[in-house]
Amino acid sequence: MAINIQSRLRVKLALLSIALGVGLLCAELVLRLVWVPVVVINTETRGPHPDYGFAPLAGATGVFARTEYATPFSHTAQRLRGDTLLKAERSPATRARVMFLGDSFTYSITTSPEDGFVGRLAARWPDVEMINTGCSGYGPREELAVLDKLGAVMKPDITVLTFFWNDVEDILRQEPTYAVDDEGKVCRTVPPDAPSDPLKLWPTTPTAGRSKWATYYSYEILRELTVGARHRHTNLARPQQIQTPEAADEAWKLIDDQYRLIKLRADELGTRLIVVHIPDYSLINPASTVATVKPFSIEVQARLADVCKRHSIELFDALPHVKSAFTAAGGAAGMKKTPFYFETDRHLTVEGNRVISEYFANVLGPLLPSAKSSAVR
Repeated sequence: MAINIQSRLRVKLALLSIALGVGLLCAELVLRLVWVPVVVINTETRGPHPDYGFAPLAGATGVFARTEYATPFSHTAQRLRGDTLLKAERSPATRARVMFLGDSFTYSITTSPEDGFVGRLAARWPDVEMINTGCSGYGPREELAVLDKLGAVMKPDITVLTFFWNDVEDILRQEPTYAVDDEGKVCRTVPPDAPSDPLKLWPTTPTAGRSKWATYYSYEILRELTVGARHRHTNLARPQQIQTPEAADEAWKLIDDQYRLIKLRADELGTRLIVVHIPDYSLINPASTVATVKPFSIEVQARLADVCKRHSIELFDALPHVKSAFTAAGGAAGMKKTPFYFETDRHLTVEGNRVISEYFANVLGPLLPSAKSSAVR
């Protein structure tokens, strides 16, 4: 009798397993017919670069996708976003040249180049050449390398260095590394410097996303459906490298030294350096937090102000402007209709880029030479 009961139980378990397997297989097939996961849509935007460590892929086209957005992108053969090649010589119609150094916010990874804040500024002042050198993941080390190489050729009147709180983590990368040589000049030490042309035309690098046949759609839909909750309320999202105030202190020492070198190199090139702080969404809306991000990492204003003051760098903080726009838009309730930031991804939306571009316009307007003075020069 006991044997019969055990046999029937085994049969039921086997049938249940088969039913579950068939159900999952059917779900997988249906999902493949009606839906495409983000990991399949997404294509890589960057690759290794001998001078900068990494940079946008040359001539690449594709889609940068996350759960909250999917942005088409294209790069020039000079490994910058967009379709316009840079030239060292200026057009007679150009009254000023501004170079932006920054990460994915500057690159405008969530929007078209035209909707990003650099693109909006270019549309606002057609006679000012706006050079966007942003790249996802860049920090102060890569930004100094771009200033050193590309800045030396393009000779911008103004160099805008955008700062976001994760720059303090990005500084932990070991290279590229710069120092002051015996003659008091800023030079690259790691990797060793070598002659290079920052305006060279690179061969096109093909891009590809993950194969759909190597992806489990059933798993991906669960992951995408829960990404917001995991990001906001658990430690299952990508953790910070800096976990303690003491570690943050050490990172800020590196930031201080790097900004010293950036300022020295800017002075060598004769470009006016300004730093603009782009605030995290939690500084705008305290109700919006991320479980893995520590408050001491996001609240950077005092430390950044101290670093910039020590090295005579002009600092502008977009926080008051964005806060004011947040209040005018109806606060947290207004953000549900027209958000400034993506809730999970934390990058700027199209509207957020518009708000930030207004602030940049207020900052840059008084600094740009007038058309008359530019013509004389």
